[in-house]
Amino acid sequence: MVVAQEPERLHNHLSMIHRPVRLLVGGVAHRSGIQPAEITELRDALPDFAVDSVAAAGGLVHEERPSAVLSVILTLAQSRSSRRAMP
Repeated sequence: MVVAQEPERLHNHLSMIHRPVRLLVGGVAHRSGIQPAEITELRDALPDFAVDSVAAAGGLVHEERPSAVLSVILTLAQSRSSRRAMP
């Protein structure tokens, strides 16, 4: 997957995303990690974007710290439910 070439850039489709996006990055540095310019591109293109660093995880946060991923998902779901409940 690392050497896969996508047929078109993701950037061309970011404007179609109308949901919160959270990027979870491992707190342990690794050479294939997301670059600052890529984070800036996402932040500029997505209206509800945030980056969270997960301590003691590297490039595979979902495998190394699945509980952190679940926590972010549940927090987002709860905040969306709270917003819907408000008059």
